[in-house]
Amino acid sequence: MAAYTRDQRWRPRRGKPTDHCSPQPGASSSDTSFVLKDLEKRVATMSVDSTGFASELVRLRHVKPVASYSWVDAPVPTIVVPGSPWIWADERPPVKQVPLDAEVQCIHHDASKMGDHSPMLPLFAAIDAMNDDFAYAELDLVTDRNGLRKLLRYIDNTRTDDFRIDVDLIGKTCLFTRQEEAATLVGQQTGYGREYLKAATKAPVACDKVVDHHRIITYKFGSLNILLGFTADACIETKHDDDDFLASFSSLSLGGNTDKPSKANEPGSAAGFDMQFTPSRSLVPQANLIEVKTRSIYRDPNWREIYPQLYLSQTAWLYMAKHNRGAFEPVEKISLTGEEMRPYAEMMEGSLGKLKNLLKVILKAVREQGEGVPLSLVRQGGTLSLWRRKKGSGKPFGEEIRSKFKGRVPVAPSASKRVFPLPTYPLTLVYSVMSLDLMFPQELISLEVSKLLPAELTIRPLASTDYKRGHLDVLSVLSVVNDLGEAAWVNQFHAMRAAPQTYYSLVIIDNASDRIVGVGSIFIERKFLRGLGSVGHIEDIAVDKSQQGKKLGQRIIQALTHMSENSGCYKTILNCSDANIPFYEKCGFVKKENEMVRVVVAHGGGGD
Repeated sequence: MAAYTRDQRWRPRRGKPTDHCSPQPGASSSDTSFVLKDLEKRVATMSVDSTGFASELVRLRHVKPVASYSWVDAPVPTIVVPGSPWIWADERPPVKQVPLDAEVQCIHHDASKMGDHSPMLPLFAAIDAMNDDFAYAELDLVTDRNGLRKLLRYIDNTRTDDFRIDVDLIGKTCLFTRQEEAATLVGQQTGYGREYLKAATKAPVACDKVVDHHRIITYKFGSLNILLGFTADACIETKHDDDDFLASFSSLSLGGNTDKPSKANEPGSAAGFDMQFTPSRSLVPQANLIEVKTRSIYRDPNWREIYPQLYLSQTAWLYMAKHNRGAFEPVEKISLTGEEMRPYAEMMEGSLGKLKNLLKVILKAVREQGEGVPLSLVRQGGTLSLWRRKKGSGKPFGEEIRSKFKGRVPVAPSASKRVFPLPTYPLTLVYSVMSLDLMFPQELISLEVSKLLPAELTIRPLASTDYKRGHLDVLSVLSVVNDLGEAAWVNQFHAMRAAPQTYYSLVIIDNASDRIVGVGSIFIERKFLRGLGSVGHIEDIAVDKSQQGKKLGQRIIQALTHMSENSGCYKTILNCSDANIPFYEKCGFVKKENEMVRVVVAHGGGGD
């Protein structure tokens, strides 16, 4: 499904719709002259009929989630790792009516964001961020789901569209790069799918600026080792009990990897730069992924299109929503491994067997040309051919990427932290809060406050690794900071977190530098007064001098006040200098009573 950006809750569209891919007026899928651009010589021709492919039963084996990322609406190309799909909002009333989709459709977000760079770079960046020593050299094929679906359509002759896939050989591994005439299509209202998805889902925690979500898995397809990337529309929400959430962190050690996902995460029998990583809060389970389809009640679903889309990516669920001109019936939920899907699985068995054999033929032809020869796979006029491409054409991977496929492995991680010498990627990576050891659940921070921040900033709970991100440097804006070292800082972090529902420290992060630029805390005082009430005490509000003037202090106060009130506190209080009284009055506070203080000088007090 095409990408879009929307608010946390769906509202009927007003005025001219916007899209976060760069529009290309006049772009159309009907002009396929681009398929032969920069091609020199045909070197091989494939034909399903002439090669005598046998229909055979093929199963995907050893399905393993590897990484994921989400594109973020930001001034510069930015991905969140691991990110999350939009979450299906089962708690909301069923969607009844939505407007037509916008006339601007982004069909290839990676290409639209990466410009002259390879659209596959986000895939490599996400894998490198989440894996210490991923075995690229063992792969036979790196592709996206779109490429395999195009080859299936060629095999079944279900669509006659011309297409092109650029092909590169690195070591023994063949890399397919999707090619489209335009990453953005303008002037085509194709239905209600994106507006329906907007209405039926909610934003992931702390990811309300996410545009679309990409998943990366590996599996065996016959004898072929394949790494496949695809987009995921939505996911089933996984509920976390707060105590279980916090306990999961206390038992974790640094340096875990994603090589052994739980079998519970597999969809039934179908199976499934310095960075600190928390495995239990990493990838959304494969069994929770949803493909959302909308269909007119007057059109039958095209299962030759739908089933392979689910199966090739091992997407566990299909949510089918039927409508009459945008008036929707309740959604139908269909499991990939359920009885309802069995007839379509049997229908596609022969075609999938032919696809496996066709891939073998393509790989053999590519390897015969040798490494370093740029190639393109082209379907034109019913013929599938392999062409030699002009040297220097296409979008190069660069030597840093190429070296991954030649048996060179990264430096082993140290005992204390996970270190990986990442290449210099032309995009910003933001590590999702899902991959951090947090003081408290991200869900407690107001989404409305998160949305008020500039796109290049993120607000989240304090993490156990934030000493390295300059937490004390920002606090030094307030007063003298006696730095006792990282180990002492981490011990204090764990001691505060061990007092349940008491200490809440949050930070604002500059995504590009992964440095802290704002801090604030609140602690909850339990009382015997007012029916065993509670009082929230706001402390230590500080903003880095480079970020002052952006209302970050106000946002921190808003977030902490929200947490205090949601914790049931009957009042929220703070201490401030006379000079700061006007600021806090703007934040809704009033001056009341006086503060008395006795400072122990030996503890470094006196300034706050």
